[in-house]
Amino acid sequence: MIGRRTTDHGRRRSGRHLAKSVVMSTISLTACELEEVAIPAGEEVFIVHAIMRPDHQRQFVLVENSWRGEVDPAELDRFDLPPNSPQLPVVGAVVTVSNVDFPSDPCGSAVVFNENAAGLYQGPGNCPTMRPGDRLELKVIVPNGDVIRGTTEVVGLDSAWVRGALDTLPFGSLDSLMFNRDSDTLQFAVYSSHGRLVELQFNRLDYFGDLSTSGFDRSSFLADTSDFVLPGTTIDVLERGEGNAVFRAGRRYMMTVAMTDANYFDFVRSQNNGLTGRGFINHLEGAIGVFGSLVALPLIVDAIGEADDPREGTYRMAGTIQGIDVDATLSIYQRHQADSVEVSGFLRGAWVTLGEVAEGAEAFLPWDPRGLSHDGSYVGSALNITLEQPFLAGGDVRVTFLVSGFWAPDSFQVTVADDALFGVRDLGTLWAVKQ
Repeated sequence: MIGRRTTDHGRRRSGRHLAKSVVMSTISLTACELEEVAIPAGEEVFIVHAIMRPDHQRQFVLVENSWRGEVDPAELDRFDLPPNSPQLPVVGAVVTVSNVDFPSDPCGSAVVFNENAAGLYQGPGNCPTMRPGDRLELKVIVPNGDVIRGTTEVVGLDSAWVRGALDTLPFGSLDSLMFNRDSDTLQFAVYSSHGRLVELQFNRLDYFGDLSTSGFDRSSFLADTSDFVLPGTTIDVLERGEGNAVFRAGRRYMMTVAMTDANYFDFVRSQNNGLTGRGFINHLEGAIGVFGSLVALPLIVDAIGEADDPREGTYRMAGTIQGIDVDATLSIYQRHQADSVEVSGFLRGAWVTLGEVAEGAEAFLPWDPRGLSHDGSYVGSALNITLEQPFLAGGDVRVTFLVSGFWAPDSFQVTVADDALFGVRDLGTLWAVKQ
């Protein structure tokens, strides 16, 4: 009897579960019948970005509008939009900046910024006058009549220094700082009469001394103090999720230190976070964004490192290429990452490149590479270095040379080739002797 009652109870439960499943299935089928709903356009929100730079001759104010769903992005001319959209440019605004602490400003009481491009407004040269501690006032009248206001205090950067184990140099120096990324620690000292935040940026310089466009060759750090240190082995875990090192030995960097005001400080340290409820700190009236002040100084940094691999080191390459005497050194460093075959290095000394000797006539000419950084690879004993070089007297025209050879402990031959338009042509060979 006990077993029979249990069986009947189980059947009744199964029946209820079946009925529940049928009801839920019916609800699910009904819920899948979706209707198209027209979402109304959002409210108009103006966005302003303007950083006043006393160290620059011209100032800019970017005025934009948030997406409201009224315009199809596919119909817009993307070349008329600033980068990092989805903002829409605001055209036809009246933009002025005034130095409220300098009423006799020779630039005028309210400096007018003219529209240079869609949504981008540019001030006249060296105006408004900006002295450390002066208060600037921004006023933007948008086409619908709304008024946007903001104020900032002009910062001042008296001097900034960086010290490594090998050198101590001021920012703004024409010399380059050399440091060992494996053993050195960079020590910074910033002296400022006005300012709130120190920002430090590193940008890898390419073969021509231009800033690299790769996101993996840039790093940025913030310091709420005037004295701080940065180890050469620092990992940029925020910008580079793979945990790559900020510095790679054998590369040249543009290191820039900036002193910023409190508005910029709040702008870079705050954001809208849906998880924590922390909000963006906004100092503008009638818009969101930033109206701040910043002064920056640059310095060139050459990163070297320890030779952890027998193939690393400095090699003297001497000989003749296309009738030109070559006597240069190539310092090669391997990337600090497991199983990496990438290398970078500095080429210095008497080298050769292509140039224009007469109208339409080309020839090989002597060239000083000035220690610029180049990249390549080691695959086993096979070395390949790519040299991007200028075409002398040819404007911003580049030529590519290839240096390749099979490594040996003390010395080995390398072939120099010209990666020309119609294929690679050998230009000659050199002996590479380890120093």
